[in-house]
Amino acid sequence: MPSPDADHQRVDAVAEPPAESPDGRNTEATRVAGASLADLRAPSRGYRDEFLELRHRDVGQLDLQRLSDSKVIAPLSKTRHRDELYEVPEGHAIEPGIYRIRDEGAPKPFVTVKRHGDGRTIYSETIDIMAPTDELLGDIRKHGTLLAVIKKERVTHKSKNEPNCLIHHDRVEHLGEFFDVKADTAESMERFVKALGLNRQTEVNKTYYEMRKERGISNFQLAVWKFHERFEDYVIGVVGGTLTPLNFLAGFSAAGASDGAILVAIALAAFGDGAADAVATSQAEQSQAGATTKNQAAKIAKTLVGKAVVPLTFVPIVIGASSEIATIGLSLAWSAVVLSATAAIQKIASEEAILPAVGRLLAFSAGGVGVGVAAGKLVPWVAQMFGIAT
Repeated sequence: MPSPDADHQRVDAVAEPPAESPDGRNTEATRVAGASLADLRAPSRGYRDEFLELRHRDVGQLDLQRLSDSKVIAPLSKTRHRDELYEVPEGHAIEPGIYRIRDEGAPKPFVTVKRHGDGRTIYSETIDIMAPTDELLGDIRKHGTLLAVIKKERVTHKSKNEPNCLIHHDRVEHLGEFFDVKADTAESMERFVKALGLNRQTEVNKTYYEMRKERGISNFQLAVWKFHERFEDYVIGVVGGTLTPLNFLAGFSAAGASDGAILVAIALAAFGDGAADAVATSQAEQSQAGATTKNQAAKIAKTLVGKAVVPLTFVPIVIGASSEIATIGLSLAWSAVVLSATAAIQKIASEEAILPAVGRLLAFSAGGVGVGVAAGKLVPWVAQMFGIAT
């Protein structure tokens, strides 16, 4: 279908054989390689996608299983999406526009650039970048304004009779359930919609972002999203950097170890355990396609920071506490603060219930302290039984 905007006819790219778009349609792909898109860091896979799109609210009007049994549609895929929407202004290394970073659980997300249309109208044109460089992702997040984070579960069926026609059933968090119909031509769209049995009464002429915005996105929510996006790689290190020294400290204190021995244990938790986790993280990053030395170094640094800095915050407790009970009690209290804050940030970012997540982490940490204290009391006793010096 020709673009209604002549400016969008000019894409300096190399035509390629038909390829499959991210949503499963076959589309005439154009690899992004031209001057107009050079600032997209020359992604290794990118193509322009033009399609027609209609969105309907699910009010029980369609039975997808019945339509599948009657050979109108066929199952295609089930996916979970976490979409970050950014608006990049003019004056930066990448061209201005609306960028969507979609995470489907793969090692890397993919990027969609809105070239024409915004999903509200029947016509949309996008540039899909399936293997974005780290530089592109970094520039979008650095220079763009985060508009929203949209999470949904998507079940996709394809038409059995109309080529390149799809229907997505989307379960969108905080918004409800929708049918999203896509086609390459107006004629095939009309026939497909008629075969499905959809009518205009349930049509929604808004994007998920617009509906989410109408529901309300506070500045606090945006701030948490931004913080979580920037620091989510540190979370594993922070949780591990809290629980490991807490267990060490409880066990050594219960065993009557000196403050010096406890400080050595904390140092081992900080640097020894941190280095081990950093190496494991680096190896995992190296196994991913397109991994670079820079990526590995960043993963190592973030893991070490989380695992090394947090344990050192227990040192003043060990030095200042007046008794074994005080050491364990203060350590548990401090761990509760760190773990509660970490769980709260994660759940606010995902818009999920905070208290159950905090409760689970605190219960886990209390269980770890119990195991540490039991080990600290029992190990010296067992060692004495067998004549082992402690």
